[in-house]
Amino acid sequence: MTRCVRNIGRGVLAVYVIAVLCLCLGTFQGPSGMWKTFLGIQMDKVFHFLLYLPYPALAFWAFYPKKNAGRFLLIVLLIGIAYSGAVEIMQALFTDNRSAEWGDLLANTLGMAAGAMAVSPALLFLRRRAK
Repeated sequence: MTRCVRNIGRGVLAVYVIAVLCLCLGTFQGPSGMWKTFLGIQMDKVFHFLLYLPYPALAFWAFYPKKNAGRFLLIVLLIGIAYSGAVEIMQALFTDNRSAEWGDLLANTLGMAAGAMAVSPALLFLRRRAK
């Protein structure tokens, strides 16, 4: 991956991280009649899952690892979980209408894990191609 492509990826990742923070700390009114659940899961948790799903792919784009892809994904997940936890704490401390919930942290983590599983085949393919 060229340096220019990586730099674009870093910019996109930075915008994504800021957007997640704004979405998680902002006040939003859903349309009346909006679903409360999807397949028995609260829509709030579904949104959290989907919000964090692209994070591993964006991190891969921004910081393409030439070696140790497994360690790269583990570090990406640990950083993502720490960021997710920090956002939940900020919701409790700095907003009146949002709360920190373990369920949100779990949904965020599951979203990142699913994103990491989606990125894994690309990492394996690129690793084999480099040999």
